[in-house]
Amino acid sequence: MYTGYILEQGRGRIHKIEIDSVTSLNNLIPKLTKNYELYTTYRGWYIGYNDLMYSIAIHGDSAINLLVDFYHQTKSYNAKIAALQTLHLIGINCLIEHEKQFESFSNLNARKALLQILSEDDSLQSKVMMLLSRRALASDVPVLMDIMKSSKSDCWGISCGLLRYKLRNIPIAQKVPIELWEKKTHLKFSKDTQKSITLNKIFKEIKSRYSNSILVEDTLLHYNYELASDYSGIQRMHTKNEIWIRDLCDYCVPFFFEYYGSNFQYYCKDDKIYFCSARTSKRLWLEWWKSQPQSYKDSLRNNNETIGTYNNRGEK
Repeated sequence: MYTGYILEQGRGRIHKIEIDSVTSLNNLIPKLTKNYELYTTYRGWYIGYNDLMYSIAIHGDSAINLLVDFYHQTKSYNAKIAALQTLHLIGINCLIEHEKQFESFSNLNARKALLQILSEDDSLQSKVMMLLSRRALASDVPVLMDIMKSSKSDCWGISCGLLRYKLRNIPIAQKVPIELWEKKTHLKFSKDTQKSITLNKIFKEIKSRYSNSILVEDTLLHYNYELASDYSGIQRMHTKNEIWIRDLCDYCVPFFFEYYGSNFQYYCKDDKIYFCSARTSKRLWLEWWKSQPQSYKDSLRNNNETIGTYNNRGEK
C-alpha cells in the first residue's frame, strides 16, 4: 500500500499525508461526520483532501459503494460534502497533479457513483457538478440530460454545470451583443439589503427601463435567488448603486473554481437578452438535447474524452 502522498500548501509548505492503514473502511468512513475539514492549499483550484479522505480513498473501488451509502444515510451536510470529495479523490486515483490546474479523472466507477448520487438527490447538485466539471467528460452529457428529464427539481446546478462542457450551439449564456452588455441602471440599496431583495428590485427596474431589448421573466420579480458563492458584483451594486447587465450575466456562468453560477439564467435571441428562471433554462437544455442529431448524441455517449475543465464555457 503506497503511503507517500503529499499535499502542496503553497509558499513552499508541504504536508505529508498520514495514512491510517489499520482501521477498516466500515469504521473509517463514519469518521467523516466529524473529520470533514479540508487542508488549506492557498490555491483555489486545489482541493485540500485531509488524511482521513486519503485513508479511505486508497481503498479505491472497495470504498465507492460504502461512501454512496454513507452519503445517503448521514444527516450531516458537511459529511455529505466530505463523502463527495472522497469519491472525487478516488476518481483521480489519489493523484494531484500539482503542475496543472486540473486533475485526470480516470476511475470511471467513482464517476458513475457521483452521477448516481446526482440522480438520487437534488440537494447538492451544484457541489457534485463542480467536482465532475473539473474534468468534464463527453459521456456525462447524455446521463445529465436523462437526470434533468426525470427530475422534478429545477436542476439549476446541472444547468450551470453544463456550461463548463464544450457543447455546440448551447441554448443559454450565449455571447451578448456589446450594446446590451454595457447597459446599466441605478438603484439605491441599504448596506444590509438581502441578495434576493436586491435582485428582485434590479429585475423590476430593468423590466421597466429596457423592455424593448432586455426581457425579464415575470417569475424573477418575486424569486428566491440562490448564488453558489458571494460574488463581488453584489457588493459593488450596494456600494455604487450601479447595475450593469454584464454583472447579471456573469452571475449565471461558472467562473474559475470557486464560483458556480446561480439559479437564474439568461439567453440571447434576435439581438435581445432574456433573463429567466432555472425551470426555463432546464426546459431550454432539454429542448436543445431533443433537437440534436442522433449522431451527435452517440458521439458524446460513447466518448470518455475530456471536453471541458472548470474554466471552460460552451462553444458559441
